[in-house]
Amino acid sequence: MTVNPTATGTRNAAAALPRGILILGAAKSGTTALFYAIQNTLIKRHGLNAKGLFEPIEAEKVQAYLDSAVDPVPLIKVLLGPFIRKEMKLFDAFEKKVIIYRDPRDNVISRLVFMLTRLIEPGQNDKIEAVLELLRGKERAPESISVAEIIRQVGRITGREGLLASVRNNALLPAKMKRQDGDRYFMMSYEDFVESRFDALNRYLGFEVDPEFEVGGKHTHIVRTKSSGNWRDWFLQEDVDYFVKEVADDYALLGFDATQQPLADKTLDPKIGSEYALAQFTRLGDKRPGHRGDARKKKTPEVKAASAPSPADQADRRAQRKAAKQAAAAAPVSPDNVAAATSNEDEAARAARKAQRERRNAKRAGGEKRAKKKAQKP
Repeated sequence: MTVNPTATGTRNAAAALPRGILILGAAKSGTTALFYAIQNTLIKRHGLNAKGLFEPIEAEKVQAYLDSAVDPVPLIKVLLGPFIRKEMKLFDAFEKKVIIYRDPRDNVISRLVFMLTRLIEPGQNDKIEAVLELLRGKERAPESISVAEIIRQVGRITGREGLLASVRNNALLPAKMKRQDGDRYFMMSYEDFVESRFDALNRYLGFEVDPEFEVGGKHTHIVRTKSSGNWRDWFLQEDVDYFVKEVADDYALLGFDATQQPLADKTLDPKIGSEYALAQFTRLGDKRPGHRGDARKKKTPEVKAASAPSPADQADRRAQRKAAKQAAAAAPVSPDNVAAATSNEDEAARAARKAQRERRNAKRAGGEKRAKKKAQKP
């Protein structure tokens, strides 16, 4: 029998590692950065395949990933919420389970600015302008409106009742998990992650996580802020009362000081507020079918043939894309840039996937309708 030394080496390397790693966290808490840090370590330090599974929302996809055995050490990132509560038994087989969390007050601010593209579709310009003006008004006069009131008004504009409570609940999900099943998880703060304080994490996982990691190309396009404590420029007393005082026990459980106060002299940078939100609406709007007008309209076969790139042009484009990917892969993300990865969380990605599914379903429905009509013709 011929032995494949590569396969044998892979099995030996995997044998010394955990039987699966599950990363959990609330939206906007650093789960993406931790996923890529561990994935990068498995690939580069241990020579393993580590495709991983990023934010599944269907049990079938999780089971298919596990059954495929494509990764010697299964690695999955899941957001805390209804799916994980419903399917928790599916993840019991994972030997290591890590919850990453951040100061709930910072989570609220990050969630507020990032969730707008999830609540409003590109092209709904009146709603977009209304929510952007709320942020701009706050930036011009930080004391003029509370974060809680901004979220209430966003809820009214978008027709989302209970949005304010939802944002607070999301920020406190790690405390709820720790209180209910704290012994089942390793808890790591976002603040420790940003500062590369990995000693406790390394002991739990049984291997050292490399602080220099590469972030997947589709998750590097959003950068908001690279620090913690930003909430102190945003919060007013109403925000302290609602987001902190009423749930002070949760802050204590997570190790945060619930008595800390907002800054008296506040300064809000539009680049991580209204301008950031506008950039995300613009980015998603550019991806909409038909946004280039006639260029995206249905073309006749003759027009398609005339406008199609030549084989040589296609080869050049493939070479350019390959070179760009190689250049991106050669640029590691340092600890100082960790927050760039953490700013990329689920809302925009899920919104894009949802829009894609809706377009696909609409196209399928249209095809079935045309086929039925054709079949009815004599």
